[in-house]
Amino acid sequence: MDCKDVRKKISEIIDGGLYENLPQDVRKHISVCNECRKFYENEMLIWKMLDCYPSIEPSADFVEKVMRKVRATKVAAKRVFSRIIAAVGTAVAVIIVAILLFAPSELGPELSVTEVAEILEKEDLLANLDLAEEWEAAALMDLLESVEDLELESE
Repeated sequence: MDCKDVRKKISEIIDGGLYENLPQDVRKHISVCNECRKFYENEMLIWKMLDCYPSIEPSADFVEKVMRKVRATKVAAKRVFSRIIAAVGTAVAVIIVAILLFAPSELGPELSVTEVAEILEKEDLLANLDLAEEWEAAALMDLLESVEDLELESE
């Protein structure tokens, strides 16, 4: 048995336990290997020090608070992504309009000022659609929270 395996077993088994709880092959190894013996002694010391500290119990609503923050982070990330998509879409629309306005007529028909205005108006509609999707996502997250709250209450 090599030192790496011995240290792994010590860490898995010791958990503040006694030397006698260790398997025979681990005990044999630490009796001849100074480094592993020091590792074992340090692990025991750490567990003894941890036993001196009182246990800390989380509040009753700890899980709920953590999950609420996780959900808020997810919604915020979706909003950022949606805004990036909207910005990219706007930039693409502006580039297309610029190409159509200033490109030679071989690329496509020339647009009148009213047609360009209609295209830009539709771009505004796309931005509003993105905002509506964000509201829908927020409403869906609220619904999920309500369902989780009901599940927690039923437990």
